Amino acid sequence: MGVLALVGVRFVAGRTIVSIREAFDEEVGMPMTKGIIRGLFDSVGRVRHSINVVRRNSQYDFIIS
Repeated sequence: MGVLALVGVRFVAGRTIVSIREAFDEEVGMPMTKGIIRGLFDSVGRVRHSINVVRRNSQYDFIIS
């Protein structure tokens, strides 16, 4: 698993979209990255969040709602 590069963070109508770019092992890296991002958002708020992952070209969007 390599280093993930943050592309950007967008706040849109009740959702937060975190975009990352870097090739990594999707079998291991995707669940781990998704868990880390969910943990960050759940720890700063009192509400549990759902996360969907969308692949776009060479980047991944983590949509937190």
